[in-house]
Formats: sequence, structure tokens, C-alpha cells
Amino acid sequence: MPSPAASKAKGAKFEGELRDWMQENCIPIPDQIAMEPGWMMRPLVVEAKAEKRYDIPAYVREAKKEMANAGADHWMVVMRKRGSTDVGETFVVLDLREWLAQTNPKVTQVERIRLSGTNDRGDLSGVFL
Repeated sequence: MPSPAASKAKGAKFEGELRDWMQENCIPIPDQIAMEPGWMMRPLVVEAKAEKRYDIPAYVREAKKEMANAGADHWMVVMRKRGSTDVGETFVVLDLREWLAQTNPKVTQVERIRLSGTNDRGDLSGVFL
């Protein structure tokens, strides 16, 4: 089992590769962006994961919590494809509500907040469609 320091270094390496790939593919990210869990490109929180075993429900909860804490509008989970070194082959995870909020131009800001899974207090309690 890898040490916590080795796991953290692996995660930081993937986050850097992800940031570089996104910048190279015309997705603007400030150079000074904090590469911490749930790093944010306003209005989007990105939860990047490169782990041996994936826990998608936990990552989604974490991304939604980070979104609420950061005051962002959207979230996504990006998971490295096992066995691949091509960052472009990573998987992006969204739930259906978040996908709709990000892709439907007719969804208003209020609907985006409701669909993203946060309430007017900025937490996740009691939020339903």
C-alpha cells in the first residue's frame, strides 16, 4: 500500500497534468490556481481523482460540498483512466441534474442552484427537484 505522501504526490501530479491539458485545449485556468482537492475555476469546482479504486458517490458529495463552500455555480469530478497516460482520456462524472444545469441555456440561475444540489443556505440538506 502506498504511503500517504506517495498518494498525495500522485494526486498532485495528476492535477498538474489535468490543469496543463485544459490550458492547452483552450480552457482558461489562472496560473496561480490552488491545486487542492476541489480546486476551482470560477464558476466551476473540479474534483480530480487518480486512485486505485474509485468511490464515485463520495467524490460527487465532496464536489458538491466544495462548490457550496466556494460559492461556485457548478462542479465536476475528473477521474484518471486506469492504465492511460493520456489526460484527454480521463472520465468526467456529473449527475444528470448537474449536466442539465451546465448544458441547458434555458435554465435560470435559480434553477441552476436548485439543480446543482444546494439550497439557499449553500448546503446540501433538503434539496430535491
